[in-house]
Amino acid sequence: MLSLHAGGPRSALGWIAASLMLVGLGNGLVLPSLIGIALTHVRPEQAGIGSAVLSTAQQFAGAAGVAVIGTIFFEAAGPAQDHLRAMEVSALINLALVAVVTLLLGRLARAATEST
Repeated sequence: MLSLHAGGPRSALGWIAASLMLVGLGNGLVLPSLIGIALTHVRPEQAGIGSAVLSTAQQFAGAAGVAVIGTIFFEAAGPAQDHLRAMEVSALINLALVAVVTLLLGRLARAATEST
């Protein structure tokens, strides 16, 4: 996001691709742990249904997230088609949502360790 802000509309494609690869790497490193935390209270005999519910919730949330953030993106771009501003607004909202999810899963993880 900082590279987009500093470079403006003429940001190099390499910087954008590198930023997106970094986000993908972070997702790949963090997502397995988050799934483990989300399934901590599922009993072993109910692992299949717990996994199915989690997968369904992820698919729905992903689709709804794309729709909502996409709407915000195009609204922020406005009639002037200011895609840089729209990307900054969308990225900040995504960052805030990641922070909220991290806090909630941290609380869930602490609750799981206290109950064992």
